[in-house]
Amino acid sequence: MPVTLHLSNVQLVDALRRRGVEEGEPGGPGGSGHGSGHGSASGTTDVVYLLAVEGDAPAKNWSWAERMLDQLVQFMQPTPVMTHVELMIPPTHDDAHVNFASYLGQTAGWQSVASAAGERFYMVDNADSWRAVPVFAVDAARRVVHEAAAHVGTPYSLPRYAFAVPPLRNLACALPDAAQAPGHCATVAARVLRNAVPEVRLRRASGYYGPSTLFIELNDRARMDDFARRLDEHAAQQTSERAEASKRALDVLLRHSDDAVRALSDEECAAGVELLTARACRTSASGDVIVARIAQKQLARGLLRWAVLRR
Repeated sequence: MPVTLHLSNVQLVDALRRRGVEEGEPGGPGGSGHGSGHGSASGTTDVVYLLAVEGDAPAKNWSWAERMLDQLVQFMQPTPVMTHVELMIPPTHDDAHVNFASYLGQTAGWQSVASAAGERFYMVDNADSWRAVPVFAVDAARRVVHEAAAHVGTPYSLPRYAFAVPPLRNLACALPDAAQAPGHCATVAARVLRNAVPEVRLRRASGYYGPSTLFIELNDRARMDDFARRLDEHAAQQTSERAEASKRALDVLLRHSDDAVRALSDEECAAGVELLTARACRTSASGDVIVARIAQKQLARGLLRWAVLRR
């Protein structure tokens, strides 16, 4: 089971209800959606993340197809420009289900985050480009893992990018949106979120979203403000000893050596990431895009160092 961050269930469920989720609704606590039958008896509140790669100059070793796709996405997307997105589950002892993604030339699936290739991709090649946005929902991590199973092997479709930009994105609602229907990274991520956690209430068809538009919608200021206030309320209720331990873990995740991160337990990493998540929510809600960008980068760094270095 996914490691649950130490969030107040009462506070966050209240936040979710304010966005239209009530007990007994499909996908909600006690509902009959993906969360029913296997969820925690206490209706555990959970979190998943959208990881995004900021637009940048193409790497020297990229193929012509990768360069073409990168330039197309950067040119046609709104700011902040993101060229790739994927879903991330807070790291657990189940190493097979951490990052779910779709890449050019590959089918959708779970990535080998802790492998040598994964470490190079996440922590070297794109180390300075990742940003993260949290997505809260009751039992979200387990529900996303469950839903993603139906999307493993989804074919990557480069032409679908045409429907993620004007004017064709107005026709995106007519595209097939079932599991295994072809799509690019944002299509697949939106599709999994829509089915796994419908209370997120994505406003458009899955095919409408490009990396930037999905990132922007999930980073909505009102959504982030709801969660920031409740995370801050929870932090204020912690003992001073636990608060200090969380701060130490945050500092290790961001600034200390790889060996120091490896020495942290999952509980310590989760506590540090909880603080980074609250900071990302708070700064996004403030509307200060520069500070929010820094906080989202720090959140991504903390998450990825936890995931890549924990073994």
